[in-house]
Amino acid sequence: MSDRTRLERRYRRLLWAYPKDYRARRGDEIVGTYLELAGTDRRRPSPADAVDLLRGGLRQHLRMAGPDVVAGAHLAAVLALATAVAMAAIWLVYFELGPREPLSIPLQFGPFWSLGAVPWIAWLAVGLVAVVAPRRRVRIGIGAAIVLTGAVVPASVLTGTIRPPLFVLLPQIALGLVALALPARPTAVARVVPFAGAVLFGALPAVLGVYRSFRPLGYWNHYDVPAGAALLLSVVAVLAAVTGGVLGGGAARGGGVWTMLMLAPPVGLLATQSLATTYLTPSGQFNASWEALLAVSVAATVLTTGVLGLALALRTRRHGHRL
Repeated sequence: MSDRTRLERRYRRLLWAYPKDYRARRGDEIVGTYLELAGTDRRRPSPADAVDLLRGGLRQHLRMAGPDVVAGAHLAAVLALATAVAMAAIWLVYFELGPREPLSIPLQFGPFWSLGAVPWIAWLAVGLVAVVAPRRRVRIGIGAAIVLTGAVVPASVLTGTIRPPLFVLLPQIALGLVALALPARPTAVARVVPFAGAVLFGALPAVLGVYRSFRPLGYWNHYDVPAGAALLLSVVAVLAAVTGGVLGGGAARGGGVWTMLMLAPPVGLLATQSLATTYLTPSGQFNASWEALLAVSVAATVLTTGVLGLALALRTRRHGHRL
């Protein structure tokens, strides 16, 4: 089998992201275009091409469901990216670069305290790039930040360096996946909002010395931001649904409901620690067990994605299409 044939097959595998009927009509054209642009020495799709194909498939699914679904996805993407960047700013400035109490576990990763600094810096870079770069480059940056966030787990095992807990890393990845649906032509406000989060929650408090007065109890207990972020993101989603056109680039009527449905999975993951501690932790115990955290995260993910998938399927069926 020639390299060209292998490349074509790998591109065709990525077409699973598109609706079945769309693949049948346009699959050969899509693959042919990517093969033409790939050149003669390429053996596998580039990461940028893979992200572009996956996003194109998602876009076609959303279009089949209706314009309000597309508008809701665009608004959810802007809010998700803004939340991811703001949280990364808090953790980088407050923890990775901030003063620490003496701990029994040695924390040191260059000038930072843990491997968490790597993904947090990556997310801040995405927020900066989103202000001026084309959407394609922003999506590539989001994909890279998602990969770096997930790579912290095996890197921690290989290097013996401590890392942020999973109930912090998983919602960050979920927020990044939602952010991949950024609009192709974002409004000026939508471009600035993610970076504004980094300034308001990272740079400004650092200059004013706000975080210096906070003294965390320890590494794992430090990461208590997600529960508050879940509540804040939920409130912002409800408020933004009313003025979705400002952030989403002209949200259609009803798009706000879809915005909330699409933000539900990361919101559920952000609230994992709080829910597990409140409902699955014995009285008097400070931290939830990993079993409780796993149970809540799985339940939240299955429930929220299930409701979203069912809503999309019903909407698509009502419009006389099929996913």
